Amino acid sequence: MLAHVRSSARKHRCRNKHAEAKTALLALEREHIGLKLENEKKRATLLEMQLQNEHWKQEILRSQHNALLNAPAVPHFADL
Repeated sequence: MLAHVRSSARKHRCRNKHAEAKTALLALEREHIGLKLENEKKRATLLEMQLQNEHWKQEILRSQHNALLNAPAVPHFADL
């Protein structure tokens, strides 16, 4: 009878340790998912900023191009 009680107690301890380990693992997985989500949000923000940067580069180039097209003609040195 005593052996059965010891065996039963051992099983309960093992189950408790297993449950604690599983709970800890789930907490780590949840934290990992949270960090991945945060990383993806930062990546999306970075991509938006890069896209906006490219947009402004295009605007500057377009403005410079228009300024050159609308600039008064400058005579060549040889024509003077």
